[in-house]
Amino acid sequence: MKKRIIIFLLLGIIAIRLCAQKPRVFLFKEFISGMVLMKNAAKVNALLNYDAANEQMLYVYNNQQMLLSGLEKIDTVYINNRLFIPMEDNFLEYMKGSLYPFFVKWSLGKQMRGRKGAYGQVTQGKVEMINTSYWTNGVYENQSLDVYNVINKSEYRFFINGKVYKFKNKKTFLKCFPEKKEEILHYIHNRHVDFKNIDHVKELYNTIMKCSN
Repeated sequence: MKKRIIIFLLLGIIAIRLCAQKPRVFLFKEFISGMVLMKNAAKVNALLNYDAANEQMLYVYNNQQMLLSGLEKIDTVYINNRLFIPMEDNFLEYMKGSLYPFFVKWSLGKQMRGRKGAYGQVTQGKVEMINTSYWTNGVYENQSLDVYNVINKSEYRFFINGKVYKFKNKKTFLKCFPEKKEEILHYIHNRHVDFKNIDHVKELYNTIMKCSN
């Protein structure tokens, strides 16, 4: 691990110990062996995870969670067969399986439902909003007794002729394709598209892009 941190430093990626910030819950359940591909073609292996709460890429050094900085020198971060691209002073995930370049800017939250009782039932408790990196639109139970509902606030990105388009729901997606409004509404209605479901969004996006080309 010391060798890895030395390589990071030589490549100009500063090891920054994380300061107090929003509570972190990660996109992956644990730090996973991944790889950082630099723009100069150098490759660095490390234990990596993405903190969608604070929108930061982290790695482990000497049992400490460190911030991966120096985004201008990084080409791609690979974690668990997923690709994260430096963009907008952050990392956006490139969605594999899409027919046209398509990215997700993860931003999620969780709402506390309560605490588990002695027999597993959820009791009411203080409700608060904090960010989380869990992206499924379901229920997340962490190692404590707290039980949360997951809230997905992520945004999607795509590019046409060098212009970036952003959307996160039906209203903002329609603004990206005003000339396809009727087709989009018809598709959303018939397919019951949930914009919190990444597979639904990819299908919709691919279909509309096919029609546009």
